[in-house]
Amino acid sequence: MLNDFLTALTHEMVRFLAAHPDFFEGKEDAREKALQNVRMPAPFKHYLAHRKSEDFMEDMRLVVSYVNSAKLAKLEGNAFFKAVVEFFTGAFAAKLDKLNSDFYGFKEKDQWTVVQELIKSDSHVAGTLRELLIRRTYQELSAGLVTLTQRVVGAAYVVVQTPREVDSELKKEIRHDLVKENPLSFPVFQINKKLIGGIRIFKDGDVNDQSWVNRVQQFISLSSV
Repeated sequence: MLNDFLTALTHEMVRFLAAHPDFFEGKEDAREKALQNVRMPAPFKHYLAHRKSEDFMEDMRLVVSYVNSAKLAKLEGNAFFKAVVEFFTGAFAAKLDKLNSDFYGFKEKDQWTVVQELIKSDSHVAGTLRELLIRRTYQELSAGLVTLTQRVVGAAYVVVQTPREVDSELKKEIRHDLVKENPLSFPVFQINKKLIGGIRIFKDGDVNDQSWVNRVQQFISLSSV
């Protein structure tokens, strides 16, 4: 699912490093400064600024392994894939949450109009993200990203069920609160019309404790769900 994104991203990294052959010899603050104007998501700039040359090469070999056979690649604890998880559970999730269920019923040309407004960069990396939003359903994206977070950092599987679709601002607030308690997780939003009101939250298959639910309900009301 992420092959095109990873290929574009690693190409951007290698191209940058080719233009800065002494990059890994510099101190971390100098590296961060060199990366300021590079068109690359923030987690990957941080990754490059704090990674050693030899570790970076090992990470790139792992990326190749993942692209060739995602299921066989050993991702647990890898710094590069942690950056991937950080990006997709953070900035990308925020973009995805702005697309409501109507989006998936649009004609393709109208979907492109929406995602081009959502992701405005003209970089190749940005192009692969727009392709993901167009070519994959919410269910496919969320399932793939949940699996990735579990493989890389052992993240919790968090599901939020509501009787009606939650608007993007409420999703943003709920996701922020959930990820604070379950770092690098990718909460999945589902509609369960059998719920009379409020919300239901599952963590690794178990319903969360009532005190947690009460805290979430401080900023969600049935009338706005």
